[in-house]
Amino acid sequence: MDPFGWQVVELFQTLALLAGISRSGVTMVAGLLRGLDHEDVARFSFLLATPVILAAGVYKLPDLAGPLGDGIREQVLAGSVAAELPSSAYARKRRPRRA
Repeated sequence: MDPFGWQVVELFQTLALLAGISRSGVTMVAGLLRGLDHEDVARFSFLLATPVILAAGVYKLPDLAGPLGDGIREQVLAGSVAAELPSSAYARKRRPRRA
């Protein structure tokens, strides 16, 4: 797809600022309307979500470090480790072999 097509898909994401509209759903619909196949649209939607999820996590770090984090820090640490282990194993498995 041409660069303009990707910009259209990204522009559609602004609709997710309205209440009740899914960001990834809007991204997938826009990509399908632009002629992409389902797999490419799903990958692109996931890639666009990554910085948003990271920013949301960084935004909430002060809450976790403060009194609002009392009693859940251990749970957050355990959940982070539990998510990291399988994702790292999958990434190593999917990494292309060097020749």
